[in-house]
Amino acid sequence: MVNFLRIVFVSTGCSLFDDYPNPSHGTSIQIWGIAKELAYRGHDVYIIARGYISELKIYDKIKILSIKINVGNKYVIDEMISLWIFSLKSANIIKKIKPDVVYLRDRASAIFPARLPFPTIYTINSEDAFDYFKNYAIAKNKANAILFYYQKYLEKMILSKVDFIITLNNYMKNYLINKGYNNIAVINGGINPDDYYNDGDDNYILYAGRIDWNRRVDLLINVFSKISDKFDTNLKIIGSSFYPSQEDKRLKKIVKSIKLEDRIQFIPWLERNTLKKYMARCSVFVLPSIFESHGNVILEAMASSKPVISSDANGPTDLITHGYDGFLFKKNNPKELQKFIELCLSDKKLSYKLGKNARKTIINKFTWNIVADKYLNIYSNLINKNC
Repeated sequence: MVNFLRIVFVSTGCSLFDDYPNPSHGTSIQIWGIAKELAYRGHDVYIIARGYISELKIYDKIKILSIKINVGNKYVIDEMISLWIFSLKSANIIKKIKPDVVYLRDRASAIFPARLPFPTIYTINSEDAFDYFKNYAIAKNKANAILFYYQKYLEKMILSKVDFIITLNNYMKNYLINKGYNNIAVINGGINPDDYYNDGDDNYILYAGRIDWNRRVDLLINVFSKISDKFDTNLKIIGSSFYPSQEDKRLKKIVKSIKLEDRIQFIPWLERNTLKKYMARCSVFVLPSIFESHGNVILEAMASSKPVISSDANGPTDLITHGYDGFLFKKNNPKELQKFIELCLSDKKLSYKLGKNARKTIINKFTWNIVADKYLNIYSNLINKNC
């Protein structure tokens, strides 16, 4: 193990998500958590992020280098151009820092840093550039036919340049191995369990996350409508936009048509400390996604000692042991989802046991200390290989 490393993390480059030191988006939460643990151990850690002004800030011994990008965000092409500029400027900063390791976690911001002559690790956050994702995406929006191939091109280019690939679940790893890649390991995300707690049960089912076609919130609403007469409980959906998307509007129309506005509440996306309070008082947490490469909210609910019901998407199947610390239902299957929700609501002893086991799982498998050890082993191997 190398004793001291200079490590650069390149963030997403999106102004909405690069919100250190108080991240609220899954990718930046994971970058911040790993970076904090490594800095705590004495490593020299940098995060290159996008900001409203270009500046250097230091939090928890981490040097945050913000880059201001003077490009608007009115159109999709604006965001693409700003990400290319961010990537290029990040690469120039990295050359000056001369790190031992570069850590990349977003394909757009990785375009130029991936080409640098430093040991480089790339963690793939999403499956949206994988072949099995394409047909679902295009069926929902024809424009995804173009976007998919653009993302696939970027992903392939980056994978060919970096020294090591991290996936967030085993299915993604096996997919890439079948594509001919062999420098791969699975490292699940991390969490600090001390930040989460169980504060009782306010008798509501909780969903938190993006509101889009992939998350299948409509499936959850449909199931809730079938059990609403059996149980005196409510459904809270966190993640609704202040500027509602088409999916937002569609879901609200569904709720209105089934006359459950008084039982189903849409809540705009919340900063993390407020979300924790909702998590701490729910009866059960549900994530019905079709695709889910990991699932930070699953870790948060488990750390809160709450029973979790998730689809058997690729990421959740690596996090949840069915029947021990949560339930997995066959994705797009409302009958299975309904069965497990009813089981959790009707059997409080079972719910308590699932939640208790869930927190044990977090402590034994998913703390930042455990995750950082895995990354450091890879860093050390790469550096020794390049010596």
